[in-house]
Amino acid sequence: MLTPKEDVVEVLNELKYSGYKLFYLSNFHLLAFEDVFKRYDFFSNFEGGIVSYKEKLMKPEKDIYEKLINSYEINPNESIFIDDTKENIEGALKLGFQTILFTTSLELREKLIRYNVLHNDFE
Repeated sequence: MLTPKEDVVEVLNELKYSGYKLFYLSNFHLLAFEDVFKRYDFFSNFEGGIVSYKEKLMKPEKDIYEKLINSYEINPNESIFIDDTKENIEGALKLGFQTILFTTSLELREKLIRYNVLHNDFE
């Protein structure tokens, strides 16, 4: 669970390379977050983020999304929230985010192409 999936990291790298600002919003607890943050360099793709253990807030509570929005001046109407939990997606939708329920990296890529965020290299 605490090992990144290379195909997902590849999508993350493409988004960063394309000039998108990336932020994380995580329900990690202290030890898991510190371990993952130290071991993997993909966090360098993010402009910043909010971790539940630091804020004493958790998804899908409205306050954690608002903390992310206000801390980084994010416009939800111009943003896509990606998560693998339906309840967290529903929380983001209530605040005006476009959303993607993550299931597989292939489906994530297809949905980002439909949002015109990534481009299909086969066209």
